[in-house]
Amino acid sequence: MIKFISAGLLVIGVSFLVGCDTTETTMGHGQIQTANGKGSQSVQLKITQDIFDNSGAQAMVTLGNGEVFNGKIIIEREHMESTTDSFDYFSWDSDDDKKKKEKHYPETTNTNSTSYSSQARGVLFSTSRSMQCLMTLSDPRSGFSSGGVGRCTISTGEVVPVQF
Repeated sequence: MIKFISAGLLVIGVSFLVGCDTTETTMGHGQIQTANGKGSQSVQLKITQDIFDNSGAQAMVTLGNGEVFNGKIIIEREHMESTTDSFDYFSWDSDDDKKKKEKHYPETTNTNSTSYSSQARGVLFSTSRSMQCLMTLSDPRSGFSSGGVGRCTISTGEVVPVQF
């Protein structure tokens, strides 16, 4: 009976996950700046991120002339490992017949953590050019969905400030 209930719950859980879309799409926009700082053509930005993966996302930038750049944008993160020593050195006489002394030595605890930066970087490619992007996220824990600003540079020198 328990096996049937467990199997049923498993089927329901898998069905729920299969039916759910785990991606989140964030839209943005910008304009290519000319050498004198004026906007020359509009830019549309689409960032698609898996909600279970806060490390990066797929990005697509479409220029006003129809040129499309695709690539991955990675959220910078720092992996930190720390070691903590607990100095609980002491001794006491045990209650057994031999009255031996027991000693306790320092304990070492390792802690690993990952912190996400507000910076994200990526390289996107079209059929003939590339684009390097540096973005600043409003809330790195939420990924791209909380918005942010960025600056992309096309390999031919044009600068593209974006907002998402």
